[in-house]
Amino acid sequence: MSRKYFNILLLFIIMITEVTCKSFTVVIDTTESMDDEINIIKANIGEVVRNLNNKSTVSDYILVPFNDPDVGTALITRTADDFICSLTTLTTSGGKDCPENSLAGIEHALRVSDPESTIYVFTDAYPKNYGNMPSVLDLCTNKYSQVHIILTGVCYMSARNSAGRLDLYYEVARACGGVVLQFESAHNLRQAFSYINELNRNAWNEVIVHDNIRGQKQINFLLNRYSKDAMVVVYGGTVQLQIQDEKGLIVTLDRIIDTRNVQMFRIEPKQGKYCMFIRTHEVVSVTLYIKSDLVFCFGFSPKYPKSLEETSTRPMAGRSNYILISVVDTKIRLVSLEMKCGNMTTVISFEYTTNERYYTSRAFVDPNRLCRITAIGEDENSQGFIGATKLLKPQEQVSNISALKPTVVIIDPEYTLFDFGTDVSLTCKIKGHPEPVVKWEDDDGHLHPSELILLELPSTYISYVTITNITRNMTISCKAENTEGSSETSLHVYINKTFTFDIVQTPSDITIEYGEEDTVFCEVSAYPEATTKWYHNNSEIVSSQNLQLIPDDNAMVIKNMTLDYTGDYKCVVENVANKKEFDFVISISGLESPQIEINTREIVLRPGDSAELNCRILKGNPAPLITWQHKSADEFASDELPEYSIIVGNKLRILSIKKEHEGIYRCTAVNLMGESSAEVTLKVQFAPVIKDDVIYPQTVPVKEGDNVELPCDVTASPEAVVRWEMSQDDVIIPLDQRHVTDDQNTHRFTALWRDSGHYHCIAENALGTAKKTILVNVLVAPYIETPQSKTLTVRSGSTVKLACNVLYGNPAPSLKWKFINKDSTSRILRNNRTSSLTLNNVNKLNEGSYMCIVDNALGSDRIKYQLKVE
Repeated sequence: MSRKYFNILLLFIIMITEVTCKSFTVVIDTTESMDDEINIIKANIGEVVRNLNNKSTVSDYILVPFNDPDVGTALITRTADDFICSLTTLTTSGGKDCPENSLAGIEHALRVSDPESTIYVFTDAYPKNYGNMPSVLDLCTNKYSQVHIILTGVCYMSARNSAGRLDLYYEVARACGGVVLQFESAHNLRQAFSYINELNRNAWNEVIVHDNIRGQKQINFLLNRYSKDAMVVVYGGTVQLQIQDEKGLIVTLDRIIDTRNVQMFRIEPKQGKYCMFIRTHEVVSVTLYIKSDLVFCFGFSPKYPKSLEETSTRPMAGRSNYILISVVDTKIRLVSLEMKCGNMTTVISFEYTTNERYYTSRAFVDPNRLCRITAIGEDENSQGFIGATKLLKPQEQVSNISALKPTVVIIDPEYTLFDFGTDVSLTCKIKGHPEPVVKWEDDDGHLHPSELILLELPSTYISYVTITNITRNMTISCKAENTEGSSETSLHVYINKTFTFDIVQTPSDITIEYGEEDTVFCEVSAYPEATTKWYHNNSEIVSSQNLQLIPDDNAMVIKNMTLDYTGDYKCVVENVANKKEFDFVISISGLESPQIEINTREIVLRPGDSAELNCRILKGNPAPLITWQHKSADEFASDELPEYSIIVGNKLRILSIKKEHEGIYRCTAVNLMGESSAEVTLKVQFAPVIKDDVIYPQTVPVKEGDNVELPCDVTASPEAVVRWEMSQDDVIIPLDQRHVTDDQNTHRFTALWRDSGHYHCIAENALGTAKKTILVNVLVAPYIETPQSKTLTVRSGSTVKLACNVLYGNPAPSLKWKFINKDSTSRILRNNRTSSLTLNNVNKLNEGSYMCIVDNALGSDRIKYQLKVE
């Protein structure tokens, strides 16, 4: 294929074969002018490397610091967390001016990183000189690593220093398959991590670079049926960009980065031809990334292979290897095959095989060079495809090999029916150590000469056998044996002669009674021998205990018919020459929905009684499953019955009735055809129970004139007779007409001072009595009985007794006597609860006013005596 062809055709590079372990490398300028940038890197790099940590392709994480003029020691870590930790220790010093020794840092990073690694360079300065460029370019070419340069700011020439050469960064990016992302300031640097995350999101198979674009440019590209993702990066200046599809419609782009010097878009990967229009007044570069599925597969073998199963993903070192190239689509044909080792590319000749999916070639693999093979193809529309191996890592000798018993697999040939008298070639893959002895033996005990070669180090072998002039059907076995044991596998080989395919028995529609056994036959007399497969509702049947396949009888047996075995069946009989399908339907009979009854609708019991509820099955096939549920409130409990309830067969037994057993019991019968239910109500008689009222206290203080309500919540079965009584000092006091009780057993009255006492709610039925007592305390101000005479005249020397009779007062009032002299002076004579005051041997000094004063929290009262002594 000419180079001109590549200028016209977009090529889709598909990387395949084994996964290569790579380095994730970050090169950082640690001069003082990078303070802000390094802080931003520390804050954002964590998400990037933790995402990479989940990918097995990353072997290590490398940090390469550089300053002016020195390059620091590379910090190599194995985990993302260790890398982040090493990054946090990074500090800046010196070197605030442009340019910097950045190319030396890039060169050091390329040397310490694995081949095919990705390197990100963070700096705010242009490179100092060209000195390291040849080495950088050579390392990129020979190690196939990518270098992406992330630059912040612009360098200017000063009196002491030159600005440096920005063009060298673009040359590095072009040679190393990367880009130059130049941001105006550190503020925009965070957007660089969007680019890094997008780049790491896929293993981009195709990277198309267009450099030195100025003015207007039209770039055509193609997304084919294997394209799964695409994005475009424009860098170097301000651009106007638009993409149109083959119908001329503008494609909507998902904008990821948009700054003055860098724009990045994600493209929806719809198949078709696209045109990218670019307009700019500056010199810019465009990189198109495309991720596509596998197109070519490669395999290597020391011997000419006929299929990929006979190859290894890694070649043998220092020798010529056969290469088998497989295309995923027969519409794609191989056009050219190349091997690239560094800057040297060699065209390799190839051959077509009898299988249109395979091509073969031979190449020498140098163990001392990093090489990859590229296959170039095109389809019927001249659309180009490229498939490339990863870097070829030849197989390596292994020491301290563990002993391994052989395992044997015959690689299936394209067909097992051969013409009479032809030669038959077969292949067998063996794993074992030490090297096994391999024999090919047919069913007559005859050994056939074979060849054994080492396919993969240290212990994978391929054995080839050719059976000459085959004239009969046979079973050929590949047998391997070493000191650890032996293994073998067999293949049936058939000779092409007159084919027969005679139908002996075919199945027909049948109906099988539930639970019964029946057999269906499907038999064909055929040569070559036919295989029989059975299908139920389009799924292949696997023989089981209840649905048995008996190949010797050409029969399918249903041992116990259930609804699961109804439906559409198919018997497929096939050999290499013919195939027949016989459809039939299996139906079921003898099924009926359940019907049950309970012999009573209601049961009335007393506590301590026992009960047995019988759920009788009237009909149902298959036998229905019986369950019981209990409803004590609004809903049936799904899985719990009250305590002391047990299920015996279809019966529910309650050993000792309690109040909580009351409610509705539902029996439910279920089988394949449906369900049926019946209910019985269980009532429990019990002595009255008066519910404790946590809201209404047992002692009720009220004021005279208050409306009093005393609740009494009674439950009982049968219904209880409820009455209220009142007692004072254990004496029952009759209630007057002020006291009423409603139909909810609530007692009501308007409080008077004489209503204090114990109120008893008494509930009675045939099973017992319940009683609730509430103490009502009527609070009232004190009142003193008015004496018959309040003025007393007595003789000197006599004794006088003054009465102070408190008729009522609650709480009990305090009492005191006060003496008021004729000169209006006063004093307290007594301060206690004694109601009367006695004056002995009175004289003129006792003459005056005597006052009795009583009070409590609700009020006070007083009386006044006037005493005269003659």
